Amino acid sequence: MTTEESQLFMTFGGYLLNMISAIIGGLIAIAGGYMTIRVSHKLNRKSSKADLKKKKLEQLVTAAYKTLHWLDNNRELRLAGADVKLPKFPIYKTKMLSKLYVPELESEVHRLIIAADAYQNWILEGHRSRLKREKLSDPYLKKFKHVHEELRLSVSNITNEAAEMIENIDNH
Repeated sequence: MTTEESQLFMTFGGYLLNMISAIIGGLIAIAGGYMTIRVSHKLNRKSSKADLKKKKLEQLVTAAYKTLHWLDNNRELRLAGADVKLPKFPIYKTKMLSKLYVPELESEVHRLIIAADAYQNWILEGHRSRLKREKLSDPYLKKFKHVHEELRLSVSNITNEAAEMIENIDNH
């Protein structure tokens, strides 16, 4: 091999080495960009899921308190002897939210439903007595404390569990 050929070969080798380095560097840059986009998307998606969960927890707690308020209004109207139509019972929203978004609270929501049914039955019993123009009995009136306390406790448990879940979401 002559000196000229040797220099040409070395120059060609240098170009080839530079080109391979550029290609490898480009591939690394493309892979890094892809991974950055993928990780960023995953983090954004996780953040969006957390925000949705928090929003649904807040809605569930609001619906639980609206259930309590609705039943208290129903009690006041029915025991006064009024026969009025109330707006839609909010417990259905509570049940839907727990079923679709917060299955961790389904047992607490089930307890709320049982307590709401007992309270609703207590209200209807008093309403029937009022319609018959009967006096509300002492045992009936004493039962109020128990049924109302069970309902209030159920709402409180849902609120406490939801607050704990929101705190865990915020800490992660």
